[in-house]
Amino acid sequence: MKSIPQATALALTILALIACAETPERVSETYRLDLGSDVTVAFLEGLTPEMSEKVAYVTHVPSGSQAILNQDGKVVERHDGRADGPSRLDAVLDDEAQIARITAVLTNGEDASPRPHTISWVPMVKFDGIHYLRRWDQVGKITRADISDLTREHLGSELYRIAFRLDGYAGPFYHSQDGDATFLNPGTPVYQVRGYSPRFRLATLEQGRPTLYEADTNPLAKVGEDLLDIRDKVVAIDILEDDHENTLLTTVDDNPTVARFVDLALEAPVNQNDRDRRGPRYFLRFRLVDGTSVVRVFRPETGELSRGVMTGTEAASILSDALRNRRAPDQATTNLSPSPDTSPTNHEPASPVVFPRHDAPLGTDRGGEYFAAQLVMREGCLRAEVLPKYDPNDPGSWLIIWPNGFTSDTEADPVRVKDELGRVVAQVGDHIRLSRAAVTFEEAAERELVRGLSGDCAEPYFLVGDEVTTFDLGSEPTELRLSDPDVVFFRERTLVARYQALMMASGVGELILDGQCLRLKNSSPREYWPTIIWPAGFAPHVNEGVVEIRNGAGRAVAQVGDQIAGGGGYFDRSSGDCSGPVWRANRMKTLPDVEVYFPKQDGTLAPEEGTELFSGKLILFGKCLQVADDVIRVKDRVYAGISPLLIWPHDFALSMKDGVVEIVDGTGSVVARVGDEVEFDAWNLTYSEAKEHGGLAEITPACSGPYWAVGETFAAVPGP
Repeated sequence: MKSIPQATALALTILALIACAETPERVSETYRLDLGSDVTVAFLEGLTPEMSEKVAYVTHVPSGSQAILNQDGKVVERHDGRADGPSRLDAVLDDEAQIARITAVLTNGEDASPRPHTISWVPMVKFDGIHYLRRWDQVGKITRADISDLTREHLGSELYRIAFRLDGYAGPFYHSQDGDATFLNPGTPVYQVRGYSPRFRLATLEQGRPTLYEADTNPLAKVGEDLLDIRDKVVAIDILEDDHENTLLTTVDDNPTVARFVDLALEAPVNQNDRDRRGPRYFLRFRLVDGTSVVRVFRPETGELSRGVMTGTEAASILSDALRNRRAPDQATTNLSPSPDTSPTNHEPASPVVFPRHDAPLGTDRGGEYFAAQLVMREGCLRAEVLPKYDPNDPGSWLIIWPNGFTSDTEADPVRVKDELGRVVAQVGDHIRLSRAAVTFEEAAERELVRGLSGDCAEPYFLVGDEVTTFDLGSEPTELRLSDPDVVFFRERTLVARYQALMMASGVGELILDGQCLRLKNSSPREYWPTIIWPAGFAPHVNEGVVEIRNGAGRAVAQVGDQIAGGGGYFDRSSGDCSGPVWRANRMKTLPDVEVYFPKQDGTLAPEEGTELFSGKLILFGKCLQVADDVIRVKDRVYAGISPLLIWPHDFALSMKDGVVEIVDGTGSVVARVGDEVEFDAWNLTYSEAKEHGGLAEITPACSGPYWAVGETFAAVPGP
């Protein structure tokens, strides 16, 4: 039998917060003590069956020397690291005052188990001031069969050991420190990688499998080579689309071009300061000679290679040429730039207006990915146009497919668009903000939900969702106020672009009115409740005395007192009259008012490669049903962790008896209770699968991934 992997990869779409507050949030001494001289103590409880009571991991971080102490202050396990680490560790263990501090926490009766939280951490470790992220092609859909896995032969000597785990032990504004990891338990060895600088790559063993971590931020980095040790190692560069599948667009594999791009990247200056990183982007996958790969975001508008490597215009031109040359000759030479005699405000259609429509679900856009452009008429076709184009692979002009019930008023000059109620929502020449439909054009066409297309109007196509609004380019207000009650409301400006780079830190909590400030009340101390900066187009309203928030389509998405959730980014700075941190939300929704979230399959899910049998303990983590790993053994080390979220069969149900959560199958039989040891078959789901077919859309990001669909077999052995 196989246990659920402790470090199953998180989907790239839910990458979240590395806490970055300038003023660190303190961790309770229930979980951590910092003794000075680079020595950290982490307190854990019930980590393994062999260590069921609270223990202390005492770590000299730079050397990796570490000792585990029981409640009597006795060393039950020890590892001597590099250099003078053993003597540094001895100095602590021989210091009666320090041991007294440690044993006081060990015996204070406080629970040191992981606490429920609503943070979706990115898989990360920190050492010597450098944040390392788990390699991207191990956490997203961009894994390809032609990219080799890391093997044990790639591992070098042990560099250090994890001193403290953030997941379950630290709050959203905790400032990560050397020796920290988001998901790895204290005691996990971290290795060098043969052939690479440890300031670029490190590795761990997770579920017995070598796993890469690569440098993301380094405060001492001056040029790209300080972050990327890839000189003379790159054999090809894949350019991947910024979509859910990370579609391969083209590959650069001629040696001179590859070498020139790598030189530009490694010699480029580094600027890792916060900046507005919205706009178009690609993913670049550098294929290396040893069969592994490096994946980084590239922004053609600025030439930035993530994170903060400012390559400049020549590097952007190399990729532009590669993308342009992959096209057919007629596509490569098409000029979509407007000319004086075809400007959008005076161009008359040469034929009746083509006005395609669709019956696809409009979606429940909450201010996330929108398309902001100018509504233009091109030879009888109403198009959304973003010019100048941000990159040569973007057509810059998209044919709009409108929701069913929308009409065009061709008698008006300029042509106007009306919604299903006959209201004018836009006219040619306007800057418009469009939400996306709930399905792609390809899915809608396959289901025959699109009608009225004409061969005279070239693709690509954009299926509009429930928002069609106009905005004033450059003069859109970002601060609104209500007088009764007194509310100050902050929102983003609309970015004119087809792509919006979304920040993925999870924000979950209660929407409250704190004085005149709308804040997110979460599990952190009060001073860390952030002021919300809402998405573009959102606005406050008063409905029967209650402040509610409406999205760009005019639909209420939340009101004061609701439990809300969304993606965004945390920043440790005040906004206007509201002091304290802020949370820039880019998606938002109201969570169901239930005690336990119970996402279920819609009946269409099926494993592509069969299921596997797993075991563990059914637990309630916050409002999320998960399974605690049974023990994972790697050599002589013992690990444990928290499993992915379970997506239940469509005929299962939830019940409550005597305060205990029970799982009921399709026959009405109770198959498990929280606290039971369970055995079940399951398979992994992507974020998109869980959202579309597993009920995840209603509760994300309150329950983070990865996600496992429960199969036909589910049995339980009652717990104590």
